[in-house]
Amino acid sequence: MIEQKEFSLFNPKPEEDYLNEMALKGLVLEKVDEQGYHFKETDPIDAYYLVEFYENIEESVDLSIYQIQNFELVSQFFTKKGIWLYFLGHHVEEPIQRHMTDRDSLLDKAIKRVEMFGITLSGFIIIFSIFYIIKENSIYFWILLLLGSGFLVYILRIYFGLRKMRKIGL
Repeated sequence: MIEQKEFSLFNPKPEEDYLNEMALKGLVLEKVDEQGYHFKETDPIDAYYLVEFYENIEESVDLSIYQIQNFELVSQFFTKKGIWLYFLGHHVEEPIQRHMTDRDSLLDKAIKRVEMFGITLSGFIIIFSIFYIIKENSIYFWILLLLGSGFLVYILRIYFGLRKMRKIGL
């Protein structure tokens, strides 16, 4: 059985919860690829899935940290951004040691992109607003100001959402 789902890059918990629920239904993850999640039917199991992301796939990944915690590698999924590793664990003790540095790095990059996009957008709004004020076409100025304000609010929501994720450590 193949299912397609999309999850956030920055928060692995919803994806792990989804895989855990599927295992309780008797569908165990076999592999992950461009088509989606491939499951095989088995008896329902109470297991814990761990989803990890490594940005630099040239470096070898030390799996011993996961083996010590009773996790076994189920699947690997290579993307342009890095590699996703899917582990299945039985009798897992909390707290789990996780590899979060690459996710933090991607989150920092996303924050920088939003900052740069916001600065560029604000600059264009100011330049075009000044242009339309000089031309004295007030209707264009108000339309531009309304659209620009909407974009600015949108960018600020994304920016503060990413900063909040960074602050709480997702």
